[in-house]
Amino acid sequence: MTFEQCKMGLFTGVDLFEVRSLDVLLGTIAASASPATHWGQDERVRELFDAETMLTWVSRQRPAPNPGIARKRAPAWSGDIVKLDDGLCFLAIEWAKLGDAEVELPYSLAEQLAAVTRPVFAYVQPVFTGHGKLWNQVAVRDARNFRKAGPRGVSSRTWFGAELVEVLGEDFLRGIPGVVTESAGGGFRVDLLDSPWSQPPSDLVRSQKLVMTYLAPAGVFGDYSEFNKARPGSAWRLPVGR
Repeated sequence: MTFEQCKMGLFTGVDLFEVRSLDVLLGTIAASASPATHWGQDERVRELFDAETMLTWVSRQRPAPNPGIARKRAPAWSGDIVKLDDGLCFLAIEWAKLGDAEVELPYSLAEQLAAVTRPVFAYVQPVFTGHGKLWNQVAVRDARNFRKAGPRGVSSRTWFGAELVEVLGEDFLRGIPGVVTESAGGGFRVDLLDSPWSQPPSDLVRSQKLVMTYLAPAGVFGDYSEFNKARPGSAWRLPVGR
């Protein structure tokens, strides 16, 4: 199994621009199996990564900046941290081509980050072509519509934080027809199949449809079918932040 691309997105009520929280986040990335090599004051990540320098710069910026962070050697990735205007922060990381020995890395890093950021909602999704629209659409980046309309759907690995457990109910989430485990950051982690990084795309897509069918009556997924007109599900609410 190889990935041409893999996306991770993480929404949290933790202020990732508060110095202690950002220090923990950057330390977690630095200690991972694929640590950052560069950072930047925006998407142009030109500076060699140094957590202390980045922390100092971020702490002096008002309003909160949108710093970039990246790994510029294999397995390469790029990411950024965004402070939304609704009480949430969003961390996004995208990996380029990953070989057989590397496809577990996004899942491992996301698991480590979830443990320290207590995500409201998070996902890891490899990009596959030729398997229908839904598979890749669930990981389309649209962070500023998340509070308004809710998530697009479930990914190969999805975290439902404690806030969404409050909305959906613990028993309902435990009944998802996937691999459901309690998350170290609170709430539940749902894998479409065991060890999703090693599963054939067709099997993952089939499992995604089953899980989406199960979750659909809960009314939490947004309708993003029209460009720039995201609409919330009938029961969508997010009890965190503003």
